[in-house]
Amino acid sequence: MLRQYIWKDSYPQDITPSLLKSNSPEIARDHTSHCIDTLRQALMCTGDVTPYLVYKKKDSEASGAPIREDFQASHKCRKFPKLLDWVKRNGVALSLKSVSKNV
Repeated sequence: MLRQYIWKDSYPQDITPSLLKSNSPEIARDHTSHCIDTLRQALMCTGDVTPYLVYKKKDSEASGAPIREDFQASHKCRKFPKLLDWVKRNGVALSLKSVSKNV
């Protein structure tokens, strides 16, 4: 939805969510702002503290930038299918009307 909001002229109208096609740009902007804030909170709550290592190059590697990055750090990934299963078992379906604020 964020990409469709930012690049709305690049998406066919028949696949654009009705929320973004509404006559109220404020509603689309508010929803997009909410999506961005939700992503911010998710990043803050599940922040990855895996070090991003940068090394000073040896004299034998002197060409280009004076540093080199190490992209070999291992990250602990969550098992996304298990997360989806939990949502299917515990999620609640809500209508747009029940969660919309009055504007």
